[in-house]
Amino acid sequence: MKSFDIDSSKFARISGFLTVGYRDYLAARTLLINGLLFRGIILSATAIEKLLKVFIVLNGSSKKTHQVDKLFAEVITFDAELSKKLNEDFMDFLSRSYNLRYFDNQVFNNPSKPFKLSVAQYKTLAELDFTAITILNSISVSINGHTLKSEYHEHLDEKHDLLFNKNFLLCNIRKDDFIQQKQYVFQIMSIKEGIVDRTYQTENVKDDGIFLFKDER
Repeated sequence: MKSFDIDSSKFARISGFLTVGYRDYLAARTLLINGLLFRGIILSATAIEKLLKVFIVLNGSSKKTHQVDKLFAEVITFDAELSKKLNEDFMDFLSRSYNLRYFDNQVFNNPSKPFKLSVAQYKTLAELDFTAITILNSISVSINGHTLKSEYHEHLDEKHDLLFNKNFLLCNIRKDDFIQQKQYVFQIMSIKEGIVDRTYQTENVKDDGIFLFKDER
């Protein structure tokens, strides 16, 4: 864990990214748990984006982007341990998911480069939980010598349902057992005629750490 003692000039941005990023994370996991995978993966991307930006601000970087993969590449220059703990493919997956916010963007209107993405419910939830909690546990922030207690740490103490419900990490569930249960998968792609999507159930999801397949890159 890295400890930072900040001044008042950084407090608003740090507390803002921590609070809103954590709340986006809770909203994202709630959507994923309830099978609303399309919106769930978009909020997952914005949650991790904001949590990574805590590192960006703390380390005085001027990096400005919404792309999780670019933020992650910047963050691991400050904290190399995160590169060993977190899944880079998941970061690329979140960056690609961010494109789902708008259907009139270049991604969906570029016939020379079709867009495709698959979101497995519990596989995504498990990696989101691991990623968010690893980031949140990697930093300690204090101001004027007083350690900030975030909403995340309050919820940990309370065992708050929004954080603990179906959280394999906090509930000591084997990750592979959690991922390999029956779950929904959402797929979306652009084709010549427009955008198509489908949702189906399957028990054939593996704990392999792969989130983007060859035809989705």
